[in-house]
Amino acid sequence: MKEEGRIRYTGVMYYSSLAYDAVERVVTANRLDFIQITYSIISREAEKRLLSLAMDCGIDVIASRPFA
Repeated sequence: MKEEGRIRYTGVMYYSSLAYDAVERVVTANRLDFIQITYSIISREAEKRLLSLAMDCGIDVIASRPFA
């Protein structure tokens, strides 16, 4: 659909670090434009697992619940 011009961006979002294994698999298997993940001063699991992966893959990150 993206190649046809029917959609502009693709991405995934998840609200809990419990699914970060699945998010990692999706990120490495697909060409995404963004991921939306929980990331805050209190919830920093994404920092350990997903931020560098997103940077390496050229994927933008939307931080949800930044003030937790």
